[in-house]
Amino acid sequence: MRPVNSRRLPVRDDCGMTSIECAIIVVAFFLIVFTVVQGAFFYRARGDARSAAAACAEAARGDRAGSGQGRSSGESVVRQGGNMRSYSVSVSSSGRQVRCTVSGQAMDIIDLGLSGIRETAAMPKDRITR
Repeated sequence: MRPVNSRRLPVRDDCGMTSIECAIIVVAFFLIVFTVVQGAFFYRARGDARSAAAACAEAARGDRAGSGQGRSSGESVVRQGGNMRSYSVSVSSSGRQVRCTVSGQAMDIIDLGLSGIRETAAMPKDRITR
């Protein structure tokens, strides 16, 4: 038989560990919640920008329509969505095609510079043949 060592290890005091563990878990939980909410803001703003670009191109493609009608239609869709800030709508037209671009910033909780959105829609111009 081996002799039993009479020295014992010191007993650790776990006092206060629960508070530290809780603080770490709460911070991680809020980080996940903020990430999900920020992703939802970005997703909705991107959808609004797509809809606005499509509405802009649809309004500007008529044979008698001007770029002003397309721009105002796109801005109206963005305003109704309410998910973008500092947005701009631009319309360019070539002989056969209309291209509308909507760009702006999604609403955000903490500005990390990742909320930029740019969506483009292009449609052929309507032509009336006689």
